[in-house]
Amino acid sequence: MLGLTPERIRERVVRLIGERNMAIIEGVWGAVKLLIDGGPAALWEKIKEYVGNLKDMLVDAIQEWVVTKIIQAAVTKLVSMFNPVGAIIQAIIAIYNTVMFFIERINQILEFVEAVVNSVDKIARGAIGDAASWIEKALARTIPVIISFLARLIGLGGVSEKVKGFILKLQTKVEGAIDKVIEKILGGIKKIAGAVFGAGKAAVAAVFEWWKKKMKVGKGKNTHTLYFRGEQGKAKLYIESTPRILRDYVADLRGDVDYQGADQLKILKRIDNRIDDIEDDQDKLTIANDRNHVHVAANLGVKISNSFEYIGKQLGDLFEGDTYGTETDPIDIDWPGPKSSQYRVLYFGGRLPDSRLPKSQTVMRVIHDKGQKDETGNPVKKYTPHGSDNQLKDGKTIGITPEFRLTEGTVVGPLTQEGTSSGDKLQRRIEPYGYNSKQDGLELDHVREIQFGGREQNDKVGNLWPLEQSRNSSKGPTLAGASVEYPRGHTTTIRTLKLVKNDDVKQRKKFFFRVKSTGPGDK
Repeated sequence: MLGLTPERIRERVVRLIGERNMAIIEGVWGAVKLLIDGGPAALWEKIKEYVGNLKDMLVDAIQEWVVTKIIQAAVTKLVSMFNPVGAIIQAIIAIYNTVMFFIERINQILEFVEAVVNSVDKIARGAIGDAASWIEKALARTIPVIISFLARLIGLGGVSEKVKGFILKLQTKVEGAIDKVIEKILGGIKKIAGAVFGAGKAAVAAVFEWWKKKMKVGKGKNTHTLYFRGEQGKAKLYIESTPRILRDYVADLRGDVDYQGADQLKILKRIDNRIDDIEDDQDKLTIANDRNHVHVAANLGVKISNSFEYIGKQLGDLFEGDTYGTETDPIDIDWPGPKSSQYRVLYFGGRLPDSRLPKSQTVMRVIHDKGQKDETGNPVKKYTPHGSDNQLKDGKTIGITPEFRLTEGTVVGPLTQEGTSSGDKLQRRIEPYGYNSKQDGLELDHVREIQFGGREQNDKVGNLWPLEQSRNSSKGPTLAGASVEYPRGHTTTIRTLKLVKNDDVKQRKKFFFRVKSTGPGDK
């Protein structure tokens, strides 16, 4: 159920070390498993591949020695005794060897005599079968006695020592075969070790030559390279695109509004602490090298390498949140102005002659509601902020166009240092129709403030509409002093963010805001 089968495990191992190395392991394991599962007897079967049939080798060697050295020599000895010249000397030697033979083999001779006597007794009792068996065994036991007698007769003593010598030679051959099996196992292990350690050589070098390490951190424009300059005890951590000592770079980030959030400050603190650890370990490493403490130096190298990796990871986390404040990840803001659809309705009739006095919006509304015509003889028309038919009598249009409309969730920006300008662009269009801001207590308002996009983007007729004077006057300053969360977890103000002059701001990538709430509608 869990997939823990030999086939699945073998498949996973092959992915890691390759089919060739797996075949080597299986070959080596076959020999080792023989010894574990079957013991020496199973391993013996493997050894026999190298030594052949030991029984035949031993018996053949002893048989050849007995025939050539004892039997044939004894026959030659007996023949030579028929020579009169050497007969006397040979007789004396024979008498001595015979006496010594009886002394050395008296027990075996007595056992043979006893067997013959017992056999006669059994024959007398009628136990012919038992007697035949006894005699057969007795004759078998006399063979080594006879061979020993012949060897002694011709002067070849120590038959058992000769046989022992053959066995020792055979043991030497067996030991050689065992060596071959072991060499096969060790050979496989060496091949495996060569493959594993060969593949890991570069990784090991990377750990112990930690001062050569480099790492890419961050994304997009905030992609940097973290690396060491110098070697071992004197190496310093740097970061680039523009090369800077990492500790100095981190100190500057602490003063950057982009990195004032609680999470960012914690990351910067962790980086500072790990830089301290690296410098401490470098001092210890210098001492270890001076004292030739190789093992200690190696462990310190691993620690420094791990600290380097840790700092790289922290920098990655620090820069990963850098999209906050962009158009795709805007900052929430409470908008003091009304929704664009809730700006007041305007009323205009015909274009007034220059000599005519302006008419207030209150008066124009009454004329419209009564269905009357204005002094130019034209009916009074209602103009809403989002109206689709907002064309004046001269053909020009007014109204808040779609790209400037605003409600909850609308994204505005980027933030600029530019201030609010006058609304004269709309003023020039509606003033001929009797509009008078002072008489009505109104001011023309940029629905989307100039500071949230700049004049070039926002100072358009389609972004202007009258707003109650006091609200319009306070709207800009209220937004400039508004509190927002940037970075995440850190409260700052729009006014503070305006002071930021980094690449994102210069390239108009920051700061963008999402309208979280709006003020009440205008009457």
